[in-house]
Amino acid sequence: MKLSRKLTAFYCKFKVNIEFPKAEDNDLNIGHILFSRAGRELARICDPGHKTEFRDYIIDKWRSEGYKVEFEEAQEHNPFRGRESHGSLP
Repeated sequence: MKLSRKLTAFYCKFKVNIEFPKAEDNDLNIGHILFSRAGRELARICDPGHKTEFRDYIIDKWRSEGYKVEFEEAQEHNPFRGRESHGSLP
């Protein structure tokens, strides 16, 4: 999926605003996770909390690729929490 210049994603309780250098036709590498059936069920009901080290790592990685990245504690509810994610950051 090609992305526009600005994107908002969520990581646990954080809202992450990303701005790409190009106006359109952008990609965001977020990796892949394969869950077993039990893992998918647990992911829906468990709140593992955020990992500061992972958050810092991915923000540094995106910034090194030329993306402008800002994050803040989300005031609104994460719309992806509790649902399966298909290419979005939960």
